[in-house]
Amino acid sequence: MSFRQPAKIRTNLTQCIAPLLVFLSGFPCASAELQNVEVGGEIRIRTNTYSQHDVMIANCVWGLVDKDGKVIHEPLYAGVDEFSEGLAAVTMDPTWSHPRKWGFVDRSGTFVIEPQFDRTGRFSEGLAAVHTEAGWGYIDRFGNLAIPPQYEAASPFSSGVAVVQTDGIPGIIDRSGNVKDLPGYDSAWGICEGFVGVRKGERFGFVNLQGDLVIPLEFESVREFQNGVAPAMQQGVWGLLDTQGNFVVQPTYQKMNGYPGGIFCVTQSGRAGVIDSQGRTIIPIDYGESILGLVPQFTLIDGLLQLNTSPLATERLFFNLAGQLEFELSDGPGFYEQESDDLSWHVGFFQEGRARIQVHGKEGLSNGGFGAYGFIDTQGDVVIDPIYAGVKRFSEGVAWVAVPRSAH
Repeated sequence: MSFRQPAKIRTNLTQCIAPLLVFLSGFPCASAELQNVEVGGEIRIRTNTYSQHDVMIANCVWGLVDKDGKVIHEPLYAGVDEFSEGLAAVTMDPTWSHPRKWGFVDRSGTFVIEPQFDRTGRFSEGLAAVHTEAGWGYIDRFGNLAIPPQYEAASPFSSGVAVVQTDGIPGIIDRSGNVKDLPGYDSAWGICEGFVGVRKGERFGFVNLQGDLVIPLEFESVREFQNGVAPAMQQGVWGLLDTQGNFVVQPTYQKMNGYPGGIFCVTQSGRAGVIDSQGRTIIPIDYGESILGLVPQFTLIDGLLQLNTSPLATERLFFNLAGQLEFELSDGPGFYEQESDDLSWHVGFFQEGRARIQVHGKEGLSNGGFGAYGFIDTQGDVVIDPIYAGVKRFSEGVAWVAVPRSAH
C-alpha cells in the first residue's frame, strides 16, 4: 500500500479550512523550570532539556524501524523514550498499574542496562538521571552509579554541571557530585553558556555556575542564553538580554523561543516570524493565523524552521536558516492507490528528514479513534506506510513504532 504525494498548500493561507482532527507533534522550544509534575497519579521530574516518557499506549508494544521502515527490533517493549547518545530508555512491564522498571537499549534494541529504575532521563554528556526509592541520581553508559540517588529532582548535564534539588533548595552539581546550593531561590533551570536561570517568587534572573547572582531578579520570565543573549519578559512582552542584563532587543514580542546559533522564533500581533540575536529579521513576522487567541509559532528542528500556519493547522511551511522557503505540505484527503478509499491525514514536524503522519478514515486504522501512523519524507512521499498504532520521532536514525499486542 502507498499514498499519493500530498497536495501542496494554497498560496492564500487565509483560505485554508481547519480540520476537525488535528495532529500535534514536536516539542515546544520554551524553557521549563526544574520541578516535580504530577502525571497520572505519580510525580515526575520535568526540565528544559528533555521530556519524560510519553504515556504508554494501552495494549500496545513498541519496536524499532529504520528510515526506510525496515524492522530493526520486533515490537516488545511496553514503554519507550527517544534515543540520546546511542541509548534509549525502555520498560517491558505490561501496564501502568503494575510495578515497572526502566532500563536502556542500544539502537539494535538490545539491553545495555537492565531494567532497574523507577524513572529515567536521557543521556547527556555521558550521564543520565535515574530515579530509585532513594531519589534521583546519575548513571554512566554502563549502568554504573556515577552520583548516588539522593535528590528530589535532577536535570541533564550541560557544560559539566546539572541542576538538582534537595529539601526544596535548588543547587548546581558537578560530575563528581559536588553541589553548590542556591538558598533563597524557589527553582533553577536552563544551564546554557555559563548561566543558570533562577526564580524567587514571581521574579526571574540568572546566576553563574558558581551560584553568584549576575543578572538581577527583575523579570517576569526568562529563558536560556543562546549566542550571548537570552529572552526575557517585562510588562508582558519579550525582548533579548545581553550577559550584563541589558536589553539589546527591546521587549515588543508576544512570544519568543530561542535555539542554538542565535535563532529566535517570535510572534507579534498574532503573526509569526524569526529574528537573530541582534533582532535582525530572518523571516518576516507575517506568517500564520491566530484562532481563538492561539498564535502559531515557528519551531527549529533538524535545521528547518517549521511552522503550522494556524493552531488548527492544515498547512506546514518549511524554511532554511537563511529564511528561504524550502517546501510546503498540507493536510487533506489522501488515497490508497490500489483501493481508492478516501482518507484524511495530518502531518507533523520533520526530524532527521522524516515527519510522522496520522491517518483517519480507513477501516482497520481507527486505533480507538486516533488513526494510524506512518512517515513521509521531505518530498511529501510516504516512506513508511501508516500501519502503526503510534510512532515516535526519528532520533539517531531510528524510530519507535507501536502495534497492538493482539497483532504481535
